[in-house]
Amino acid sequence: MTTIKGFKNLDDDPIVATVMKRMSDRSAEGIKKYGETMMRSDIDTIAWIDHAIEELLDGAIYLERVKHDLKNSKFCKC
Repeated sequence: MTTIKGFKNLDDDPIVATVMKRMSDRSAEGIKKYGETMMRSDIDTIAWIDHAIEELLDGAIYLERVKHDLKNSKFCKC
């Protein structure tokens, strides 16, 4: 059984469990790559906002690409 404080049994919600596993893996990868956690103090608040904006813009591009693929797919009923 997979549990996180404050959450019910995550085995009942495999989507949430998958996201949490990916977050944990990503954290470990970041610590290995940068030698720091997200609690680092060498980046100011504006820079954190800029990082988030860049990541969200990348996400929008990826979603637009998938949307394009789906619209041009015989499998999509869009």
